Amino acid sequence: MQNKTEEKKSSGSTVLADDGFYFGIGAFETIAVEEGIPQLLAWHLERLRDSLAFFGIDQSVEEKEVLAYLNACPQSEEKQHGALKITVTAQNKLFGLRKNTYSEEQYQKGFRLGFSEIRRNETSPLTYHKTLGIADNIMEKRNAKKSGLDEKIFLNQKGQISEGTVSNIFFAREGKIVTPPLSCGMLPGILRGFVCETTDVQEQILYPQDIAAFDECFVTNSLMGIMPVHDLDGIVFSSRAVSTALREKYHAACVHQQTALY
Repeated sequence: MQNKTEEKKSSGSTVLADDGFYFGIGAFETIAVEEGIPQLLAWHLERLRDSLAFFGIDQSVEEKEVLAYLNACPQSEEKQHGALKITVTAQNKLFGLRKNTYSEEQYQKGFRLGFSEIRRNETSPLTYHKTLGIADNIMEKRNAKKSGLDEKIFLNQKGQISEGTVSNIFFAREGKIVTPPLSCGMLPGILRGFVCETTDVQEQILYPQDIAAFDECFVTNSLMGIMPVHDLDGIVFSSRAVSTALREKYHAACVHQQTALY
């Protein structure tokens, strides 16, 4: 359900009751917007196209539509540092803009993580798409907040580390970065893709008992970017060197993107 800010700024006032409404058969993307520019837009639209093709939904979202929507939005805090949500079902295509709520204080403190008791199903094709049926994720994210955590991490059916409720997870040891492979059951995150394509990252199956061997951990998603982790399941990480360097690299890429677009 959209919040009031999204409803106010959303395109279209009527949502048709189709399979997306009744059964969650649809896809969405949440894109960071900085100074009116949607970050890594082509990556998001490609993933959205893949998901719509998977569902057999005969709809598309073009870059020019997204830019036209943002250009029509008045100058605001949401447009300067916001989150653009695109939701598509068989009969609906909605755009909404809200504030990006991740704060500098969170980056300074680092996230506190815990493992979820809910298991991610690595055998389901739905796991690998950003679908409308993500109640597990939303409820566990809320439960994390209630228990004093910032995020919970799912294991898969084999007990392997998979992903967070709204993030992908990375670990590092002496500067070397590892992350679970997609086959462990996760959404192929856009920031995960950015990190893996621009940095030397090794994919490795990991279990909870393996995390004590690492000196650094961080999580990623399109709105938070690269977030350092203070602790996971009681294990405190002593370093932030890798996440700090990657965050600087990502910010530099965003600046370059804005310059190219203008």
